[in-house]
Amino acid sequence: MKKERVDVIDSNGTILRTVTRDDAHQKKLLHPVVRVFLFKKGEVYIQQRSLQKDIQPGKWEGSCSGHVDHGESEVKAIIREAKEELGVKLEEKELMQVDHILCEEPTHRTRIAIFIVANPNHKPSPKSKEVKQGKWVKVSWLTADVKKHPELYAPGFVKSWKLVTSK
Repeated sequence: MKKERVDVIDSNGTILRTVTRDDAHQKKLLHPVVRVFLFKKGEVYIQQRSLQKDIQPGKWEGSCSGHVDHGESEVKAIIREAKEELGVKLEEKELMQVDHILCEEPTHRTRIAIFIVANPNHKPSPKSKEVKQGKWVKVSWLTADVKKHPELYAPGFVKSWKLVTSK
């Protein structure tokens, strides 16, 4: 099986070199990931990560997220991840980039590109290998729940959600 390769970057996103995903995590090298939030009528789609995931298993997360493969753009990565995790075919014109944030967790360091899709016509159909379950929730409920129970959510999601809801 071919090992997943990711780019090691600086805090501005400049590529420094390429390593395996495992090396990036073991050595806590900064690497790019993407996260998207699907918003519709005052709700946002969230997913619970599969219990088989090696990072943050069982934690709640944005609509979808994942690593940017070596040589892949952030936009292409989020389109790929949405298809893999949710069975949703996003188009580049639907994506609105919010910002980038740096996130340091016990297992890895990432630069997260955050995107939103407003009023999508998609019906997410989570894939069991990647996602345990998904659901639409009220934005106000999620904001309150993240404050009350941050331990239920992936740390990168918590940081991303705070940025998205502050805009």
